[in-house]
Amino acid sequence: MTAQAHSRRPLRVAIARLATETNSFSPMPTTLDDFRGFQYLQGREVVRDLAGTRTYVGGMLAAIAERGWTAVPGLVTSAKPAGAIVGADFETLLEALLATLGAALPVDAVCLALHGAGVAIDCDDIEGRILADIRRLVGPDVPIVATLDLHANLTDQMVANADGLFGVHSYPHVDTWECGVKAVAYLETRLDPGHRSVVDVERLPMLVPPSSTDLEPMRRIRALCDEWEQDRRVLDCTVLHGFPMTDVPFAGASVVAMTDGDADLARTAARTVAGALWEVRDALRHPLPGPREAVAEALQSTVRPVIIGEASDNPGCGGPGDGTHLLRALVEAEAVDSCFATIHDPAGVLQATTAGVGAEDEFNLGGRVDPLHGPPLRVRARVMTLGDGRFTYTTPQFRGLAANLGPMARLRIGRGLDVLVASRRDQVFDDEVLRVNGIDPAAMRIIAVKSSHHYRAGFVHISSRVITCDGPGVTSQRIERLGHRRVRRPIWPLDSDVEYAPG
Repeated sequence: MTAQAHSRRPLRVAIARLATETNSFSPMPTTLDDFRGFQYLQGREVVRDLAGTRTYVGGMLAAIAERGWTAVPGLVTSAKPAGAIVGADFETLLEALLATLGAALPVDAVCLALHGAGVAIDCDDIEGRILADIRRLVGPDVPIVATLDLHANLTDQMVANADGLFGVHSYPHVDTWECGVKAVAYLETRLDPGHRSVVDVERLPMLVPPSSTDLEPMRRIRALCDEWEQDRRVLDCTVLHGFPMTDVPFAGASVVAMTDGDADLARTAARTVAGALWEVRDALRHPLPGPREAVAEALQSTVRPVIIGEASDNPGCGGPGDGTHLLRALVEAEAVDSCFATIHDPAGVLQATTAGVGAEDEFNLGGRVDPLHGPPLRVRARVMTLGDGRFTYTTPQFRGLAANLGPMARLRIGRGLDVLVASRRDQVFDDEVLRVNGIDPAAMRIIAVKSSHHYRAGFVHISSRVITCDGPGVTSQRIERLGHRRVRRPIWPLDSDVEYAPG
């Protein structure tokens, strides 16, 4: 019997989102204005902006419509990764989310798009708090399901207050839409009177450095999860890498397996995958070139263009986005037919706008947040173009979603190094930001971007030559250098004497 069979009306499913990824080492707190300035949608705005997009909520809306159910959107809000959310601002956001859900009652189910690595001042586990408060609001009998980012740090409070938690399998996160669809599909199972699914969670004492599932060894681990899901009795099997830049006691990797009621099968799946992940841990610590080494390697390549991702200052992991280490290396190498996207510098954009297209001026780019990511880079540059920073993503991760980097300027340094300066901080996901600012990606020798791994999905059609570089920064893949103080110990790779056996 399906959910529709025991309801005389279309099922009403509430949709909501309150999400960010917290980097405990970021010097920038997350505020209410950060949420309102990035994504803050309510009611019809949710459908208007997110229906048809390859996002968690886009997938939820599509799956609900396919079943003939009624989506009841509440507050959908998120902020770019940075430091902990200001405590009072988190309370304001949570109150607003609960108010929109309360106004939607009665509902048959709640479907949430969360992250799993959000922290507020005085609240280490905002997702657990959100789920607990929604559970109190809707009562024990209304199913609550939630999607999670692959970098979620899973907690007991999350598990206790949700009927289903579904994490993406891929990094880059090209399967957010599919994850939203899976969450809604599970609601159909959960609402069936004969439902009897069980969940097993296996936690590992390890902090996984940002590791793409397109590369080994995480490609192999993802494939193992996919193999388990080929068994119809296994409803979900997911590795949550955890977010190693969130310095909280429960940070770390976990495996979640859900079956149709077979507790032994769920336990076996979770422990098998966890054991396989533990065995490949040393392969996760492969050395990465620094900025100068990466540029030298790119200049020697016969493939054009070469894509360089700057992992150590990734705004998508909480970096300030105004670091100058990689850009300085490109300038010192006198790179030509090359571009850099983007450096966060509103003052630089204002200066370029005042000077006007065609003007030359002395600029001090970046280096305004802290000295770790490099001092300001003084260059003489020509203003090539000015723009509003608006475009639509083409990457499989966000296809169809509107982007807004604020006013932008394209500056040319030397004989042919173009730098995109943005008013808003963001990592680069695809080449559309280049195109709207007058850069032909195919004509470039080097394309340098601020991103750890997400850029791979948006640039794979351009080049097979990709280099990830690492240097000083709060998003460095050398996580043992970040300075954790609160995470449980011992834990790999911060400690060498860590023992683990599944179960």
